[in-house]
Amino acid sequence: TSRNMLQSQEAIEVETGNNQIQQRRLAGEEETLCNGEIDGNDNVEQLPPSPLKERSIPKSDPTTIVLARVRYLLSNPDVLPPHNIFHANSECLAVWCKTGRWSTIQASVFLHTTAAGNLKSAISVSAMAASATVTTTTPMWGPLGWAGLNTSSTVGLLSIHPWLIPVLAGYGAIAVGAPYVLLAKAKKRWDTTTQKLTDGFWEWADPDVYVEAIQSWSAAS
Repeated sequence: TSRNMLQSQEAIEVETGNNQIQQRRLAGEEETLCNGEIDGNDNVEQLPPSPLKERSIPKSDPTTIVLARVRYLLSNPDVLPPHNIFHANSECLAVWCKTGRWSTIQASVFLHTTAAGNLKSAISVSAMAASATVTTTTPMWGPLGWAGLNTSSTVGLLSIHPWLIPVLAGYGAIAVGAPYVLLAKAKKRWDTTTQKLTDGFWEWADPDVYVEAIQSWSAAS
């Protein structure tokens, strides 16, 4: 019995070892297929990296530069533009200190969401107007009409009031286009403010900040 148990244990160990080797082999083949293509000579040709992997959230500038920007704004509060929910809010200030870019994600998301909501509303109103019907009454022909008898018919609302078509089209264009016009104007303001603050900051900055920027950005490139 002991001999049989020993043989069974050895068989299990051999089978386990074979399974591990097979798993490693499959994992290696899967990794090879993910990283490249195998040609007829069993040579691995590396595929170019996926552009999705190269995209990442913009990182913050070095701490020295971020703190220097904060000190610059505290020392020169007059360089800040007047507060505006789209052009100059607290998020714009924080983003510029961290990245050197004056912008706000909150306003951008709000305007995009507003445009999408207005588009949905315009489509709903247009669909309701297109499906709406009205009942019209017209006199009957001949003697029955002379007797004052009328006939009723149901027709589409837009066929009776065709002037509603350009009104609905204009409403949709304004409702959807207005947020994007505001966003385009806001982006121009962001670019202008970014250039103004950046020029003023580097004129004000100490040499140590220049050294830190050169070292950090040279290493990043």
